Amino acid sequence: MPAAPTDSSPAAEERIEARLAERQYFAGDYSIADIAMFVWVRMEQRLGQSFDDYPNLRRWHDMIAARPAVQKGVSVLTDRAHKGPLNEDMQSVLYGAKQYQPHLTK
Repeated sequence: MPAAPTDSSPAAEERIEARLAERQYFAGDYSIADIAMFVWVRMEQRLGQSFDDYPNLRRWHDMIAARPAVQKGVSVLTDRAHKGPLNEDMQSVLYGAKQYQPHLTK
């Protein structure tokens, strides 16, 4: 299996789309690979992306999101989750140089 993309570019979506065109789940059966990828894929709107051009990715996302255990997990921190798009500082923490710095919580 190819390594999971670490960027947020069209090439990443194209690799994911190609993988999911071959199978229902990333590793054949539902696995930790799907759980790990779902965390990033579900942020599409917050990252200003749309998966409308990637039908296999959309199918996979909707299928994973419909699982009762996933719905329960997603709801755990709903009241504490940031709403709306990520600002530049948030994106730097997730994808930029700040991701390697220690962060203190208040």
